[in-house]
Amino acid sequence: MKYKIAMADGNLFSNETLKLNRANLLVFYKRSCPTCTMFLPYLTDYLNRFEQPPGGIFLISQDSLDTTLSFIKENAIKIPVVIDTPDYRLSRLLNLDTVPAFYLLSASGELRQSFQGFFRDEVIEMMANFENLNKISHQPFFQNLRGIPVLVPG
Repeated sequence: MKYKIAMADGNLFSNETLKLNRANLLVFYKRSCPTCTMFLPYLTDYLNRFEQPPGGIFLISQDSLDTTLSFIKENAIKIPVVIDTPDYRLSRLLNLDTVPAFYLLSASGELRQSFQGFFRDEVIEMMANFENLNKISHQPFFQNLRGIPVLVPG
């Protein structure tokens, strides 16, 4: 299935966006989701530890463009954000039930790992797999596990 979906920066996200010879991580979120807003600062912190943040990580917003742009500004998000509304094309394509949702795709587009909700150990494993698939030097996703819940439903 071919698709073209607007991104917050005005570019288009499509099948071709994911065919850049690298693994890709899609992170679906909605501003009103407390689990999503709990997770995103950890992702931002992780990315900020790289001199050059790795490509291939996309946030997929289930909010309107205005809400998404406000959220990006408030949270200093520096990675590409795809706007999946109003028709939720990517969410429907992946049979998404809840957010946050995480999908790790290999460079060939094969689904390697996915889960919905927040599972600390799954996040750690998925980020390590993302780094390995893209030959990125390892960075621990969480600087300190103290206070980070093991499970938070979406």
